[in-house]
Order: sequence, then structure tokens, then C-alpha cells
Amino acid sequence: KSISGSGSGAFVCNLQMLKPSTKYYARAYAINAIGTSYGAQITFTTAAPPSFQLSLTRSVPSALVATPDVAGTLALAATPASYAGKLSTGSMPQTANVFTTAQVKVTATAKAGHVFSHWDDLPVGAVVDGNIITFPMPEAAEGLTAVFVANPFTATESSPGVPNAFLTMGAKPVFQGLLLPQIGTTASNKTVGQFSATLVPSTGSLSGKVWMDGKITSYTGRMQGNGSVWFKVGTKLSATLPLVNGTVTGKTLTASWTTNGIAVVVNAPAAQMSEGLAKPKLVATPVALLNTVKNRSGVFTKGYFTLALPAKAQTPSKDATTYPQGGGFATLSLTSTGTCTVTTTLADGVKITISTVLVQGTESPIFLQLTTPGAAATVKGGSLSGVLAFDTAALNSDAAGTDWQWFRPVAVTSATKVQAYRAGWPDGIKLDAVAAHYDATKPVQTALGLPVVDVINGNAELEFINGKLPAAVPVTQFNIDGNKVVKIPANNPAFTLTATSTTGLIKGSFTPTWANPATTKPAYQGVLLQKGNNTGGWGFFLSNIKADLAPESGAVTLGVP
Repeated sequence: KSISGSGSGAFVCNLQMLKPSTKYYARAYAINAIGTSYGAQITFTTAAPPSFQLSLTRSVPSALVATPDVAGTLALAATPASYAGKLSTGSMPQTANVFTTAQVKVTATAKAGHVFSHWDDLPVGAVVDGNIITFPMPEAAEGLTAVFVANPFTATESSPGVPNAFLTMGAKPVFQGLLLPQIGTTASNKTVGQFSATLVPSTGSLSGKVWMDGKITSYTGRMQGNGSVWFKVGTKLSATLPLVNGTVTGKTLTASWTTNGIAVVVNAPAAQMSEGLAKPKLVATPVALLNTVKNRSGVFTKGYFTLALPAKAQTPSKDATTYPQGGGFATLSLTSTGTCTVTTTLADGVKITISTVLVQGTESPIFLQLTTPGAAATVKGGSLSGVLAFDTAALNSDAAGTDWQWFRPVAVTSATKVQAYRAGWPDGIKLDAVAAHYDATKPVQTALGLPVVDVINGNAELEFINGKLPAAVPVTQFNIDGNKVVKIPANNPAFTLTATSTTGLIKGSFTPTWANPATTKPAYQGVLLQKGNNTGGWGFFLSNIKADLAPESGAVTLGVP
């Protein structure tokens, strides 16, 4: 440091971050008015700051008290590095001398068959980063305990006290579940979602995705032995996972594992809280749910279901013209290992295919992120979510769901473009789901319980209601003979009907009764159900009145006259 001036005086230099117990040299120079320089040198040795013994303890299963390294080890580091001595080995507790001004870092590493659980006896100012803890070395002896436990994620049914969620779950257990608004939180597309996770049992490593608010957040992390879940954020582990920004910023997610799966909580501004339980996927699908594709031993290896989503009255009451009155539908393909492909057509015409899983409780969480009408495909302002519970013993279905939530935002299309339900339903509507095994070997006539062919009156009926029709439109001039549709007369132009026996899907067109129909007849589509009181065809059509920019969805049914 240089200074200039005249007269006599003194100056002070503040020297920081010097190594302790180290010799240093300092020189000072002065130059007078005629250029003569004068100098002086001093030598000094820095004093060592006080050092204290840091005590680190490992809590391990009782059988390993004498050999704690079998459960896990500790590593000690400091900043500056020279401020920490070497950690003792072969002792309990482990000790090292550390200067009081050091920033201490301790890393706990679990060994095979064990996982890190948590820290006990935290020092003042400690920052926990999963299995890593940092803190300023206090000016006193300090104890710290790292807790290691037997790995609960590799347990079997014979392991006492092990959470049910991890019993006989295969090499890499998968968890999945819906996120729903807590009581007091407004239900909307911003507060519903889905959480998935895949676990590596040998280490507790975790990876997965969060679907929420039109975005998908991918993550990696770790499960610890005490039930906590830590997420990789940047280069560190964090107890909270920031979610990818959708229309709400500042959302974070926390999770913990329980006896039944992974419990998840989402925090957002204005106390908008969501929560859910991601249940473990079943390793094997119950045989009662498999009904198609036999292996060489004659055992079914797949399940195939058809599903209907008919409209229902809303609570509180909602004007029927403001949301679809037609029935959406889907097909579900279920594998013997518990994975499910769902191909859905909603009653406003939107089509989407997703993959989901069969989880404990014999149910599947269903979550569809839906594109905002008229927006780019990446803008997901809507969603459909619900739980489909399987029960082949039920009288009228093999799977069912109650109060599925469907959110659709306001459309962004221009005022001159045809758009059904431009105002959407941002506050949501609810649907009930009903599904049944579909047996493609049964002729459609038999599966629907239709009477014998009647060449005069027909043996089946199509009925169209709502969708701006002034009254219901019945169509009875046809027979379904086996899998064949025979119109009366054969060239009847009033309607068409195709029933595809291999998939259980129906489609066609009909002659509407509105005053100003378009040249092209409105098309309809749907699905066949084959069980109990729900046996029949279920689907929808969209009105196409000439010059009408706001069509509506109506329902179509197919069954016994």
C-alpha cells in the first residue's frame, strides 16, 4: 500500500486471510521533496487462532457399534483447508482439531445396505445440504452426530417395521399420484397436477417429474432414512424443489416418504397449497384385469377397456349451454406389469394420449395437460385429472371415477373463427368416468344385448340430444346384425353408423333438426361399453349450424330401442 503527504503521522494496514503461524515481511518507503527515498522493513509472524477439538459421532444400527464404517463414513474439510487437522479413524467418536475461524464441512457417506438418515446435535449456524453439513467452527468444543440406518428401500415382506410402500417392489420402484388443492385453496389449473418418481433402492436416489400449471419440472434427488426427500438444485441438495414457472411464480414442492408412498406438498403465493400422495406402482397387474392377448400358456397378458365420460349436472348449477353436454370417451390398454396407455377424446373434440400406471389400491391416476384453444401447442392452460379405480366385481363397470376435474381456459382464437365454448370453464367442471372390459370376440349385437333383427323397425336406436338441437333426434331405421350395420332402407341417407368391433369405437353422421344446417351433416363419435346398466354406445357430436361461430357439444347414445 502506498501513501503520500508531508509532515509526521502514522498509517494502519489491515491484513486479512493470512495463514496462521507464518512469517511475513512488510516494507514502507517515503520520498522527500528532492526525490530522496527512505525505507524501513519489519518482520512479523502471525499468531495461530485458538483451535478446539471437533467431535463427530456416527449413530449406526446396534449390531455395528463396534464396526461403524460398515454403515457409513464421515469426511471432514475446512476453509481454509489448512485450518482443519486430520480426522481420527477407528474411534467413536472421531475427532480433529479445527481453528475457530474455519468454515467446516462434514460429508456423510452411507455404505452398502445402509442409507444416511439425518443429522443430530446441529452446531449453531449449521446449513444442512442433505448428507452434507457446513458451519462456522465455534469457539468451543462441538459435537455432531450423523445417523445411518439399514436401507429400508431394499426390504422384503419378511423385514419387520419396514414401510409398506417398499415391500417387494422390484428393481426400480415407480411412484405416481395426483396433486390436488388443499381445503381453502381455489381449485384451478394452477392447483392441480401430478407427481412421479423412480427410486434406486440400493442408494435412495430419486428421479421424476412434476406436471403442474401447464409445465413439466424434471428433478433428481435422494430419499433419506428419516423419511425426508432432498432435491438437486444447482450443485446442492435442497429440501424444496422450485417448480418450472407456469402462470404462477414462486411455487415450490416438498416431499417425504411414508408407509404408503411419497407425500407431496406444493406451496405457492397467496397460500395456494396443493398436496397429494404418490403411491407405488404394482409390479404385476391383478389377473382379473387382464382379458386379451394370451401367451403360449393360454394366460392373458393384457387388459383392454373402453371408457365413457358423460356430461353431468354441476354443483353449483351451471348453464348447460356453457359446457359440453356430449360424452367424451377413451380406450385403455393395460399391461401385465402395471403400465397403462390411455387414448382420450374429450367432448369438445380434443384428442390426447398419455401413459400412466396401476398403483397400490388397484387404481390409476389420470392427468392430461391440455392446450389452450387457439394457442401454440406448448401453451397448456387446461387439464383433466381424476383417479380411475378398478373393480371387476362391480355390477355396472370394471373401473370407475368420480368428480374428475376438467379445466379449460378462455380461447385465444379470433372472433371470426369457429370455436366451441370460447369462454371455456376456467373454474372447472366435473365428470364421472365409467369403464368396462371390452371383448372384441363378442359381436356388437350380442355385446349390446340387442334383439333379433327386425327388417321393418330395426333392432337398435341412436339418439342425439342437446348440441343446439331443439329436441332429441332418435334414429331407429337400422339393424345391427352381428357386427354389420344394415340401414332401412339400405340407401337411407339420413345417417351413417360404423361400429368397429375390434376396438369398440363408433362413428358416423346424422341429419340434424336445427333451422339452418350446414351442407355437411354433423359427425359424431364414441365408444361401446359392455357391462351392466351402462351397456351401449356413448359419445358426442359438435353442432355445425351454418354461419354459427360458437358450436356446442351434444350427446349420442346407442342401444336397445
